[in-house]
Amino acid sequence: MLGPVTLGGVTAHVSIDANGAEITSLDAVLLGGQAHGAGTISFDQGKPAYAFAGKVEKLNPAQVGRLVGLQATGRSFDAEGKIDLSGFSGKDLPAVAQGEFHFEWQRGTLAAASGPAALARFDRWSGDAAVAGGIITLKGTEVQQGSRRQAVDAKITLGAAPKVIFTAVKEAAIELPRGLKPALHLRCFGSISRTTPTASSCRLEWAKNLPRG
Repeated sequence: MLGPVTLGGVTAHVSIDANGAEITSLDAVLLGGQAHGAGTISFDQGKPAYAFAGKVEKLNPAQVGRLVGLQATGRSFDAEGKIDLSGFSGKDLPAVAQGEFHFEWQRGTLAAASGPAALARFDRWSGDAAVAGGIITLKGTEVQQGSRRQAVDAKITLGAAPKVIFTAVKEAAIELPRGLKPALHLRCFGSISRTTPTASSCRLEWAKNLPRG
C-alpha cells in the first residue's frame, strides 16, 4: 500500500484465542515519531481481517512524503483515525481498505509538480481524509499561510507506486444584503453550493466597491 515502513521499540498487549487476536494497546516508533493504537485480527471466510484505530504523533514529514513519492519538509505530522483491511498480502489490502483519518501538518513544504502553490510553503495544513477502493481522498482540507487560507483537494492511489493527484478547487463569493453597512462578502472555498456553503469552508471578508443600500 504505502511503504514499506518499520516499527521500532514495539510494546503491545495481545490476547489470542481460537477466533483471532485482540491488541488492546500498541506503542512504537514510526517514521521519526510515535504510533499508538489498538485493534483486532480475525478470520472471515478463511481470510484474515484487520481492524485498527489509533494515532501517530510528531512524524517526520520528509519520511511521510517519501511514502507517496513526494519531497516534503516540516516541523511535524500528526494524524488520528481508523482502518479496516483484509487479505493475506500487500497486493490484497489496498482495494479492500476502508477507513478515515484527520491529519495536521505543521510548518511544511511540499514539492509537487501538479500541486497548488499554497503547498509550496505553509504554516499549517489540516483536514480529513477517507480511504476506500484503493484511494485516499482529501476533500476540502485547509492550508494556512499567515492570515491566508486555501482549500485543497487531492487523491492518492494506493499501490506499489502510489500516485498523487491534486484537483482544482473552485472559489465562490456570496454577497450579503446590500443594506448591511459596511458590506461584507462571505467567501467560500472548495466544492460548495452557492446557496448552502459549509461553515468550515467559509469566511467573512470586507467587500470592495459594492453599492451601499
